[in-house]
Amino acid sequence: MPSGKTDPTGAPTRFYSADRGEEKQKNEKSWKEAYALPGSISAPISDEAMLRYGVSATPTFVFVNRKGAVARYSPTRMTQVRLSSVIGDLLR
Repeated sequence: MPSGKTDPTGAPTRFYSADRGEEKQKNEKSWKEAYALPGSISAPISDEAMLRYGVSATPTFVFVNRKGAVARYSPTRMTQVRLSSVIGDLLR
């Protein structure tokens, strides 16, 4: 991504156990195997990000518009077809 640009997608999560090293490894494995997360999408482990956006479940999709306002919030899994449809609707 060019310098000064922000990644428009991300998949933050938070720590749920005391063994952060083991949990980080489990998260990375899950993102690769269960969700097939592309390498271009960041997956930071951050309690702050989860709390800032009011995330109560994983996965939670928060779609932020160009003005920085939350345009849609979905605390559930989405198929690729559904995710593409939601993004298309928001870009119209």
